[in-house]
Amino acid sequence: MATTDPSEDRLALYIDHENVAIGARDIGFKFELAPLLDALAERGRLIVRKSYADWNLFREDRRDMVDGNVELIEIPQRSDSVRK
Repeated sequence: MATTDPSEDRLALYIDHENVAIGARDIGFKFELAPLLDALAERGRLIVRKSYADWNLFREDRRDMVDGNVELIEIPQRSDSVRK
C-alpha cells in the first residue's frame, strides 16, 4: 500500500480553459498544460485536475488534457453568449 507524506501539500487544479486558451492566443501563445503541471508538482501532490470548456470548440486541446489526467468538464456554449 502506498503511503503519502502527511506534511505534503495537497493541491487542486481547476482550469477555465476557454478563457486561458483565448487569453494565450490573444498574446500570441498556445496554452500548454505540461509546464503548469510541472510547477504544481514541485509544490505538492495534485489530487484534483479539472478543466472546464465547451470541448467541441477546443478539440485540439483535449489530448493534452487527457494525457495530463485532467477531467474534462463539458460546458456547452449558450446560444446567446458571445465568444472572442
